[in-house]
Amino acid sequence: MRTNVASTNGSAAKSEWLDLSEKAAATQNIVGGDWEYVDSNADDCGDGGAHWGITRLGPGVPEAERNDLFDRVQTAWKAFGWDAARTKLGGDAPGLQLRYPASGVREDGFYIEFDSTVHGTTIGAQTSCAAGDVDQLAKEQFAYNNTPGRTPSATPTP
Repeated sequence: MRTNVASTNGSAAKSEWLDLSEKAAATQNIVGGDWEYVDSNADDCGDGGAHWGITRLGPGVPEAERNDLFDRVQTAWKAFGWDAARTKLGGDAPGLQLRYPASGVREDGFYIEFDSTVHGTTIGAQTSCAAGDVDQLAKEQFAYNNTPGRTPSATPTP
């Protein structure tokens, strides 16, 4: 868990959000195409802690291109310190998955996974639990307003 809080971020939880969001955006850039953002609000995770769930939905990848794509994502993730496990996905639309850790979550609650089939690509992750005021983060709409690669819509005025 990160304990160093940057003054521009205001809290350790914000720092965790920004770090993971930037790494998710870098992964999205490797895939390319249009992505939908379905990230969660900040949630409690222990005494005075906050974390977010990240869900990004992107384009499908043809089977012939998938192994090369996964090689590039896996290389990027290794540079982030994530030694991800690659597995095959079965079912009606077989594909591939990268996951770190290979199963479950780290002690601090962090995990990330990357799934791709011919129909779609998904990034699912959870930030590490870090110091942060969930109510304040919700008021600020911190994640909504600070997601790399996404431009928030204007807030309606009464």
